[in-house]
Amino acid sequence: MAECLRCSGELKQRVASVEGEYDGENFTVKTDAVVCAKCGFTTVDAQHLDEFYKHVADAYRVSHKLLTSTEIRAIRLQMKKSQEEFSHYLGVGIASVKRWELGKVQDPAYDELIRLKTNYAYAQKNQFGVLLNQGGPCDEYTGWRHFSVARFEQASLYFVSAIQDTVKKYKKKLHMPLVNNKLLWFADCFNVKEEGQSITGLRYARIDRGPVPDDYKILYRLLQDDKVIQYVDSETLKAVSEFNPSVFAKEELAALNTTWDKFKDCLDKVEDLSHDERACKDTPMYALISFDKVRRSTKKKQ
Repeated sequence: MAECLRCSGELKQRVASVEGEYDGENFTVKTDAVVCAKCGFTTVDAQHLDEFYKHVADAYRVSHKLLTSTEIRAIRLQMKKSQEEFSHYLGVGIASVKRWELGKVQDPAYDELIRLKTNYAYAQKNQFGVLLNQGGPCDEYTGWRHFSVARFEQASLYFVSAIQDTVKKYKKKLHMPLVNNKLLWFADCFNVKEEGQSITGLRYARIDRGPVPDDYKILYRLLQDDKVIQYVDSETLKAVSEFNPSVFAKEELAALNTTWDKFKDCLDKVEDLSHDERACKDTPMYALISFDKVRRSTKKKQ
């Protein structure tokens, strides 16, 4: 029978709360320990020290919003990779993967790397952060305007609100995300022709269904996350916020109004009409569309 060094009472093995320290911070964790039945003295025996240190390190990770050792191992197993294969995939040494799974806390940069290369939603969110903050120069592809979340959200809200008020008059069901994409395109084109710059700063790419905002799936996730517009089903959008015209200059509001007035009675044909735009026709499939082509096509007409 093991005896307590303090009171000679009997030491018993059980799960207990034990305080430990990692990188200067203290954490209390549940772990296998030996506890004195008489005085309550608690310690961790040699055979359970590694497990205890791992629990403390994971508590540190949780506190600092890092992936725990268990989560890293679960991610690797979900990807059906050995530790060696996982290390090659991440571009790190196998020793690093082994240490992380045994309890060594990874640097925040490595934590970010693991998330970006293993979590699709996290990678998309990061991509959107790049789009917003480092999305490239204000140039011919943005309509000489930096992308504005507020203008994009409110322009979409303007059109979706209008579409849902008129959609019942159409015999066939409208694909509202597609229609909204086209109206945004036409409004930005109109403002480039009249004012020399777009309204939203969106980049548009040519696909088989005509011009669409580049990374539009991420953009529509933003609309939902910010509770501006919600999907009812895959083809139906619902405005869930009040339109705020104050984010636009009067010329931009006029461009939105003009675009709506022009297409409100032919929303079921707006996709076909977008294909007829010279700037779209002159752009290779899946490439970004230059607003300089929009501007030049206007000069030709004059």
